[in-house]
Amino acid sequence: MDTVAPGILASFEKDLRDAIGEPRYKMWFQGHTKFSIEEYEILIGVPNRFYRDWLDTPYRAYIEGCVARAF
Repeated sequence: MDTVAPGILASFEKDLRDAIGEPRYKMWFQGHTKFSIEEYEILIGVPNRFYRDWLDTPYRAYIEGCVARAF
């Protein structure tokens, strides 16, 4: 999985950026989140509970769709 992971993450991030738009991606994801792969899941590390709750509400459907397409 190690050799596949960078490609999957890059695909996921590009798809998410395209889905929500560059300004919102920069505001809520770029520099604030860390994406990693564990087994067949993309994990999203966030700096605090506020970010977790905020990303879960308006962006959950986008994130889930991008994860599904990445795998």
